[in-house]
Amino acid sequence: MKRQAVWLVAVWALGCPIIMGSEARGAMSAASISPGEVVLTVKNDTLFALITEPEYHLNQARAYMHAGQGAEAARALEAVQAFVWLERARAAQPTMDMLVDATLDLDKLARDSVHGAVGMQQLADAARLTHLALAAHYRQLAQASWAQKAWQVTGQHLHAAGLHIRQGVAWGGAVLTDQQQALLKENAILAKALMDGPGCGNSWAEDAAEPQIVAMGHLMDALKPSTTVMP
Repeated sequence: MKRQAVWLVAVWALGCPIIMGSEARGAMSAASISPGEVVLTVKNDTLFALITEPEYHLNQARAYMHAGQGAEAARALEAVQAFVWLERARAAQPTMDMLVDATLDLDKLARDSVHGAVGMQQLADAARLTHLALAAHYRQLAQASWAQKAWQVTGQHLHAAGLHIRQGVAWGGAVLTDQQQALLKENAILAKALMDGPGCGNSWAEDAAEPQIVAMGHLMDALKPSTTVMP
C-alpha cells in the first residue's frame, strides 16, 4: 500500500503542471500537444522519492521468473523501463547513451520474458547495466547542480548515485575494494550533509562536494569495464 501511495503521489505531481497550466495555455495547448506525448515539469524531489523503485521491480521480475510467470515479470521490467525513460528526459551526454542502452536492454528483456525466453544471467546483466547507467546519470546531475551551489539537490543526486552503484555491483556479483567501499561511505555522509543544507554545522561539505563528485566519476570509470554489458 505504501509503495502504491508513492506512485500515486508521483503521478499526481507529474500531472499537476498540465492541469494547473491548462487554463493559462487555453486552446493553444490542446492543439499543440499530442495526446500520446506531453512535456511535463517535475520537481527533483518527486523523482528522488522514487529512486528505490528500479531495484524493487527488478527483484519482482526475478521472483516472477523463478515462478515461471513471464507476463508478470515483463510488467515489472516495463516499470523499470518507465523510470529510466523519466530520467532520460533530463539526461545529457554521455550518460544519455547509457540510459538509452538500458531502456533498449529492458525492452528486449520484457518482450522475451513473456515467452519465458530469459535466463537469470540476462536479467542480472540488464539490472547491472540499468543501475550503473542511473548512477552515472545522477553523478552528472550532481556535478551540474553543484555548479549552481544547490546543496539539497546535489546531495540527493550523490545519494542516488551511491545507491545505484551498490545495487549495480551487487547484481554483477562483483566485490568493491576497501578503498571503493570507503569512498561510498564518505559519499553517503556528504550527501546527507548537503541534503541538510548550509548552516547546520556542516560548512565542511562545501569544500568536500566538488572533490567527491570527481572521485565518484573516477569510481564509475573503474567499474565500467567489469560491469557494463553493452559495447
